Amino acid sequence: ALAESGDLPKPVLALNQIDTAREGFYQFSLRPEDELEQAADNALQEDRRKALLLAPAKDFGQRMVSHFSDYWQQQGGQVVAEQTYAPGE
Repeated sequence: ALAESGDLPKPVLALNQIDTAREGFYQFSLRPEDELEQAADNALQEDRRKALLLAPAKDFGQRMVSHFSDYWQQQGGQVVAEQTYAPGE
């Protein structure tokens, strides 16, 4: 909403990423893949080794499942199951 609002009286730094580009609106965020790796690393530090993956049944969800699964298994984790859901359900 802020990115699409009227004139911004001061520069804005958004800590997420959207497709809107405009004067005075700057974006900073991690790639979703980086966030998945951080979540995996935190779980592994807590000695958790098994994961159940739940993701939206869209290309983005499949990309995230694939990336997490690969990273998780490279770190010694085990993916127990994967499940998708229809967005909005």
